Amino acid sequence: MVFPHHPARPDGASPSAKAAQELADRTQELTHRLARPTTADRDRRRQWDDTLLTALCDPTGPHLAGLLVPQSLGGAGLTAPQTCHILDTLGEGSRDPGLGLALTVHTALATVPLRALGTTAQLSLIHI
Repeated sequence: MVFPHHPARPDGASPSAKAAQELADRTQELTHRLARPTTADRDRRRQWDDTLLTALCDPTGPHLAGLLVPQSLGGAGLTAPQTCHILDTLGEGSRDPGLGLALTVHTALATVPLRALGTTAQLSLIHI
């Protein structure tokens, strides 16, 4: 079986380790600034903050909604290990397991099946 949107680029390369680390650094800075200061309060109130997820998935920001989406389709085009590093950085930086889990679920349960089996039009819809 050949998947129509295989994550590997035609030249077999993936984003450089430097580019992935720069994304991890931006993710850590953003989560330290936006999520961490409000984590305890949100946890205590048992409230979800949509603005955090929106900020983290913003295409002009770290764009964490498209970590595994090929670059040709507007995503980051990261490999699985690079994606795991970013999600680990998110969890550590925010100190919010729910936020990390939300993006992990989006990545694993929504993005991966769409990337493997979906159409280009469907992939374009997963960008928040």
